[in-house]
Amino acid sequence: MIRSLSDWPIAARLHLCTLMAVLGLVGIAACEIRARSVELEQHRAEGLRAVVEGAATREIAASVQDVSRATEEATAAMREVAGLTDRAGKGSGTVSAAAEAVSGAATAIQREVDGFPQAMRREEGKDVTVLAA
Repeated sequence: MIRSLSDWPIAARLHLCTLMAVLGLVGIAACEIRARSVELEQHRAEGLRAVVEGAATREIAASVQDVSRATEEATAAMREVAGLTDRAGKGSGTVSAAAEAVSGAATAIQREVDGFPQAMRREEGKDVTVLAA
């Protein structure tokens, strides 16, 4: 009966050592594959996050530009009404009230522009980096 490894024939001991070395290399390779898999998954997640943030930023910027254009149009209308008020003189209470209404609308639109990125974040429920225009 074989009681210790030294009782084994030399060829069997060499085969056992070779088998242990191969198993060690397989274990190292498995760890390396797992590490690379995790690294690739992190890169993929970062790429997806960048794409989502970029798309959200572009959409927000486009919406802010639309609201800014509307604000500019309201401001132009307010100036036009103010010009009519100047021409109409003292009897222009109605035109003056219209100018104040347009001014109030322009102010409300500007508040919407200022609060739009925060509203977008609340709506999405995500932390999105926003570049304010």
